[in-house]
Amino acid sequence: MLSAAKRTLHSRLLWAVAGALVLVGGASGAAVWSSSTIPDANGVIHGCYAKSDGNVRVVSSSSQCRSGETPVDWNQKGPQGPAGPTGPAGPKGSTGSTGPAGPAGPAGPTGPAGPTGPAGPTGATGATGATGATGATGATGATGPIGPSDAFISRQQQDMVLSPGLNPVVSLTNLPAGSYVITASLWAANNALDPARMYCDVMSPGASPETISDVPAAHLSNGDTGAIGLAQTSADTVVTSSSPFTISYSCGTLVGTVVVRQAQLVAIKVGSLTVQ
Repeated sequence: MLSAAKRTLHSRLLWAVAGALVLVGGASGAAVWSSSTIPDANGVIHGCYAKSDGNVRVVSSSSQCRSGETPVDWNQKGPQGPAGPTGPAGPKGSTGSTGPAGPAGPAGPTGPAGPTGPAGPTGATGATGATGATGATGATGATGPIGPSDAFISRQQQDMVLSPGLNPVVSLTNLPAGSYVITASLWAANNALDPARMYCDVMSPGASPETISDVPAAHLSNGDTGAIGLAQTSADTVVTSSSPFTISYSCGTLVGTVVVRQAQLVAIKVGSLTVQ
């Protein structure tokens, strides 16, 4: 229940609001009420309430309230009510005219290549063209200079008693790849009364020429023993190798005892090699 004072204030506020609405909305009336400032730009109505007698007066701004008056504000519109239910959908309108075509879009990526088609039939063979004339023979070029040659020599000066079976007497190792002319030689001695026999081979890639020599017995012109028989043994061959290689002059006895000395092995590297 409202007290008598509150009911009086409430009643006067209602009358003041009603009066303000009439004054604001009427076509005639005092000029003060037709001011565009009531209500203000936000739609708010300002008033001043006197507690002493309960009178309410409408002003354009709360700052106009006098001493002993309390500023009061209200809106000429009530609060917004709840949204109503959605109405039924209206009938479908007629279809509009077709708009202009839009600009062309960017080109899409290239698709994968399709499978290769079958081979077409072989065309007919064309006619053979005429043989062209033989060109003139060019002049013979000058003979180039002779290339350098390299020689490799190995010597064995000490005496060596041969035994049955081949054993190296003198060797050349790690010769560079290429073509070579090989020459080997030595002296053999026999200090026995009977003749002796020996044989030698040049051991190298693709070549193994064999020489057999008889070494005469030691003798004197009067038939007494004491001298030493000597014989020279030599061998020649050719060698071609695509990689470094080793050669040796190897000898052995067939009959008797033989001592060899002054063994020598020579390898000459050549630019070309012709065997006839």
